[in-house]
Amino acid sequence: MAISGPQLKYRSDDGPGNGSARKTPDEFLAEMLKSPLFMQEMPKEGEVDDAEANPTLAALQSLAFEGSPTEVAQNFKNQGNDSFREGTKRGYRNAIKFYTQAIAQDCEDHELTATCYVNRAAVNLELQNYRRVLNDCHAALQINPKNVKALYRSARACRALGKYEEALECCRWALEFDPANAAVKKERQATEAQQAAAEAKQQREVERAAAEAREQALLTEALRERNVRLSASSGSSHVWENADTEHRVHRDSETGRLIWPVFFMYPEFKETDFIQAFDEADTFRDHVHTMFATPAPWDPEHRYNPENVELFFEYFATPNASPKLLKVGQNLSLGKVLSNPRYTVVNGIPAFIILAKTGEFREKFLAQYKS
Repeated sequence: MAISGPQLKYRSDDGPGNGSARKTPDEFLAEMLKSPLFMQEMPKEGEVDDAEANPTLAALQSLAFEGSPTEVAQNFKNQGNDSFREGTKRGYRNAIKFYTQAIAQDCEDHELTATCYVNRAAVNLELQNYRRVLNDCHAALQINPKNVKALYRSARACRALGKYEEALECCRWALEFDPANAAVKKERQATEAQQAAAEAKQQREVERAAAEAREQALLTEALRERNVRLSASSGSSHVWENADTEHRVHRDSETGRLIWPVFFMYPEFKETDFIQAFDEADTFRDHVHTMFATPAPWDPEHRYNPENVELFFEYFATPNASPKLLKVGQNLSLGKVLSNPRYTVVNGIPAFIILAKTGEFREKFLAQYKS
């Protein structure tokens, strides 16, 4: 008669006879592996209860600090290496904690401590904490000035911070101690290329700034020669004439003429037209005919057309006087008007008022200035 061996029965934690479904073998095994005696690895942060709730686990965790300072430091270093190999932000954070705990042991194996500094620097390189990289590498080099990994990682951090000369100096020393190190050679090449690109960019910036300074000097002289008056403020009540714009007067390098941004304002409808490039040699008629080639959508009666509009500019006879209007002939050039002693360019943008010759608004508007 065959004798059977012991049989494993799978049941729920509530005990037999409770009507609950029995656990499968896989579920039973998974539950067993949660027991501290059967754990295959230490649980991750946040995955277990505190030590008081699980004294067996607390005892296992305390084993990490059993042994000599060197053994403890080695254990923490190994755990740091495992966490770093995960390649995740969480793994990197844990690796930094383990390396820090290893360094804190202040063990007699100084090379082990230097390795932990260099490994922590590697983690911080991945996290782009370049200042911390340099601090850790400096600490490692204080222990061993010939630590090639510390020099290499210092070079990478310096390059990331734009400290190219320091990076190349680290590479030079690393190759003194390890002439065949391929990683250091590659880092040196990358640093030299990045430094050359940065220097070329800086040179272009210097040349651009110098060109802008020369052009600004020429523009200032051109404005002086034309007797153009500039002001940063105005007492005008027409707030729409000061609309923000990035366009500014500039000098055409080929012709030497000034090109202005210009506002045409229509107070009857509170509308404006903005001309980005009004050559000082162009007449007002040139632009009026262009703008009113088709009726404006805000002018249902089509009163604003080239033959039925007048142009004015506002001026102040004295600083404290009330504003007045001066009519501008359409055949005049912009440069001629801007040289008029009564005209002042406000906020860098000439502005002109346009009124229709017909309609009630014109007379009412002009009467405000006469009164």
